Amino acid sequence: MNPMRIVLAASVAFNVGLLTLLVLFFSTSPLEKPAAPPTPEREAPAISLTADRPAEPPDSAPAPTAHPADPDDIASAADMRSLYQRLRSVGMDAERARRVVAATFLTDFHDEMRGVFEERFSNDFWRSQSHWEMQELYATEYIQKRRQMEAMLEEVTGAPAPDLFPYGHRRGLPGFTPEQQRGVRLIEEDYSLLQSKIHARARGSSMLPEDWEALRMLEEERRRDLAALLSEEELREYDLRNSQTSHQLRHGLRSFEPNEEEFRTIFSLKHEIDLAYGPQHGMPDEETRQARAEAEKAMNEQLRELLGEERFEEYQLSQDHSFTMLAGLTDRLGVPREKAREIHRMEQLVREKQREFQTDSDLNPDDIAEANQLLWEETRRTVEEALGEEAMEIYMNQGGWWLRNLQRQAQSSQP
Repeated sequence: MNPMRIVLAASVAFNVGLLTLLVLFFSTSPLEKPAAPPTPEREAPAISLTADRPAEPPDSAPAPTAHPADPDDIASAADMRSLYQRLRSVGMDAERARRVVAATFLTDFHDEMRGVFEERFSNDFWRSQSHWEMQELYATEYIQKRRQMEAMLEEVTGAPAPDLFPYGHRRGLPGFTPEQQRGVRLIEEDYSLLQSKIHARARGSSMLPEDWEALRMLEEERRRDLAALLSEEELREYDLRNSQTSHQLRHGLRSFEPNEEEFRTIFSLKHEIDLAYGPQHGMPDEETRQARAEAEKAMNEQLRELLGEERFEEYQLSQDHSFTMLAGLTDRLGVPREKAREIHRMEQLVREKQREFQTDSDLNPDDIAEANQLLWEETRRTVEEALGEEAMEIYMNQGGWWLRNLQRQAQSSQP
């Protein structure tokens, strides 16, 4: 007999046996769990506008559709109901049946979303599309269609839909009730959609003062909505995990590698400044910039005392982009972190020496050229001893531009 036919026959027999076991398993499932009370749908945020506010945010985000009117949606609801009833009829408990129904229709949901993008972007391949234009389309279509599907699931099963359709990259919310989890998600979705409309209008780059003002107003409204849903302590824990400040700190403190206590300490001071003066990438006036700079100076003094001198110095190093790139390279190559600190100190020394060369009136151009040559040779030898020849070349092309510039200056001074 053909060996391939034997393999196919065995595969078919195995799948039939597996299907039989699944049916037997579902038929012996435990008793149905009591259904949780349905969670009321959240209205889209109402942005309050008054005459003294100079900027207006865009239209409100679409509210969830509780009763789909589209014929295709109604057909989908009927399909959901039929599948749910079949699963319940063979003894599957309600919670598991809800999840099976949701997972079954998740494939259709993703296919529909893929179709939306193909229709918008694949045909007009020559058009320039900004990230924010795509983000706006994704947020609009994704939120609307997902909420329609959740509404159908709740109508069919009589209980809140399982959270099988996560939006964004929200971190876990320990101790939050399911109602709070859902409420927070809806708030973030609504405001994400409104913010994406502003950025899409500016095509991600040409932000005007009124755009920044609209974003500021939206952030104030978003925090008011969150504060109405969460206690002060819950909001603090949410901000620790999901605020813009926390995202920036997790990225900016990679080389510092804080423990939880240190992260909380830095976050509490930094977040207070961000709430008072807004995001650093906005368009503050000169007075606001100076006030923020003074606040950050005071924050650093507090951190010096709270972290201790040694850890504070490491924190300051982590805020230096040149050092973080070097530390990432040494970590990748298995070079001790102390070598990165040595090279960083060498960089500061080289910059100081070059400033002295330029300000020393007793040095003529030939003297400066000779000094740069000697400085390059000494620096190259020190860095090569710390990293090795191959790693030094990588560093010069990936973050060590000061070293490359010193090499060019030394070479240009040669006859």
